Amino acid sequence: MARLSIQKVHVGEKDTNCYVVACSDTKEAVVIDPGDDAPKILGQLRGLTIRWIVFTHAHPGHTGAKESVKTATQAPTAMHLADATAQLKSADRYLTADDTLPFGAFALEVLPT
Repeated sequence: MARLSIQKVHVGEKDTNCYVVACSDTKEAVVIDPGDDAPKILGQLRGLTIRWIVFTHAHPGHTGAKESVKTATQAPTAMHLADATAQLKSADRYLTADDTLPFGAFALEVLPT
C-alpha cells in the first residue's frame, strides 16, 4: 500500500512553509508554495518526479522560486483562478473548487477556504 510522505521546508526571509508531498510507491510528488529559496527546495526533490507545482495563493513569499523549480523539474504550475486573476500571476493550470491534481497513488484536492 502506498504511503504519503510530507516534508516541510522553511524558505525565504519570512520562513515560509513549502511542502513536498510524495507517494512512496511511485516517487511522484507535488511541491506546494515554493518560496524564495530554490536551491534549498530543489535539494529536497532528489529522487522524486515532480508532477505539479502548486500555489495556495500568489504572494511573492509563496511563488518566489516558481521559475527555478519549474525549469529544474519541468512540472506544470497550478493555482486557483481567482487568486491568479487578483494577483496577475500566470500558471499552466487554473484551479477551481473540487479540482484534483493526481500524483502517484494519490491526488491533491482543491478546497476553497
